[in-house]
Amino acid sequence: MLNTGNVEIDHKDGRRDDPRLMSGTSVKESDFQPLSKPANNAKRQHCKRCRDTGNRFDARVLGYAISQVKGNGVYRGSCVGCYWHDPFMFNQLASGGGGKL
Repeated sequence: MLNTGNVEIDHKDGRRDDPRLMSGTSVKESDFQPLSKPANNAKRQHCKRCRDTGNRFDARVLGYAISQVKGNGVYRGSCVGCYWHDPFMFNQLASGGGGKL
């Protein structure tokens, strides 16, 4: 995302409240994503806002026709479907390019 040279590895789950993600033996490579530093900083802020309010990020502010690809605007125990959980997959699903959640 943002195609810069400064890539960071980030948890897809911005809340990191899943005990499986905190265990070195059960975490998987697919639990992480590469993000540029600016994207990672933005994700951190949006995830903090979600934790504080219970409202998920609305991808329509980025020009998408939909807010989430799974779930709705209220956090209900999973980040899956939120733009920031996986921007690449979100873009594929929101643009009709296939993909699977």
